[in-house]
Amino acid sequence: MRFRLLFLHNQGIYQLNEDVLSFFQNAISISRFNRNRLFTNALKSVVENSNDLLAKFQRVFQELNQPNINKQNVYDLILHNNNVVQLLTNKGFPILNFPSDDYDELKRAIKNLYLFLWASTIKTVSCSNNYSSIQEHYRLLDELNHFTTRRICTFCGLEKLKNPKEKRNEYDHYLDKDHYPFAAINFFNLVPMCDSCNKAPNKGTQNIIINSIDGARRIAYFPYDPVENFTVELSCQNIFSLNEQWIVKTSPENLNEAFETWKSVFRIDYRYSNYLNDEYSFWLTDFISYFNNTVPNDLGDLRLRIDQYYNFRLGCAIQPGDFLEFQFWPYVSALDDDDLSLFLHLLQQRHTVLNN
Repeated sequence: MRFRLLFLHNQGIYQLNEDVLSFFQNAISISRFNRNRLFTNALKSVVENSNDLLAKFQRVFQELNQPNINKQNVYDLILHNNNVVQLLTNKGFPILNFPSDDYDELKRAIKNLYLFLWASTIKTVSCSNNYSSIQEHYRLLDELNHFTTRRICTFCGLEKLKNPKEKRNEYDHYLDKDHYPFAAINFFNLVPMCDSCNKAPNKGTQNIIINSIDGARRIAYFPYDPVENFTVELSCQNIFSLNEQWIVKTSPENLNEAFETWKSVFRIDYRYSNYLNDEYSFWLTDFISYFNNTVPNDLGDLRLRIDQYYNFRLGCAIQPGDFLEFQFWPYVSALDDDDLSLFLHLLQQRHTVLNN
């Protein structure tokens, strides 16, 4: 991951998840549906403003009280599967499921409840009034992290997130809500993500802690933990020719399964390679513009200009994809004279095009 996100603490909207967990805990000792005993005051107010939400809680309660249902075990299971950090980072922490087919209708009812809470309830005025709004959370999270991330997606580093004054990016369910519905409104599991990362064929609805190839359990980064440094290695086939192909490979400083999960889920090397192939021609244009629309006449001058421009770029504000450009210029500067001559010829061609 490109940046560490700081977690925003003490937000009212987090209490919604806690109050739903309290519903399941209270239901253990109650056999008749009673709003005053099942719901906290805030959740009761939200429920009473939505007949659909009330019906979903009633259905869950009905299924909880069916024969062969152990309500304490249900509560323990939901509580366990809300431990997002352990599920992500500890392969020994089990993924619990309901013990038998007797729980199928209850499982379906609970999933429908949590998905409705996410898709509808959390966006309502009633939820905002009793807890807080998701838009306000997005704004405050942006405010907390803006200095370090500059609104660049932490998962790829290639795209900007939206300005909260205009709108917001979708929150990704890091543990996908179809696989882990109990964490659908748990903000340890909710993180803003750029549209490209959030959709297939990148993360999409992947179950990130299960390897899609062999079905084995794996660990993943928790987005609010410190970020591990990694190296970026460039290579190029048919360099500076019409059919050139840049290739990017990333490697962690220390062997780390979570890093490999990140690379696989977000298709990092593939996307970085495509980005470099698409963008580096624009870097050449900026390079020429920086030197007052001139190009060097010899390789010595070119190497000096590359070093000067590279140091200039390092001092600029963080921009999407700039870490790849920061690898590109040292790579070019270190080329042998034959390959650097091809690059100089490419610069001269670009200069001609720009001035015609």
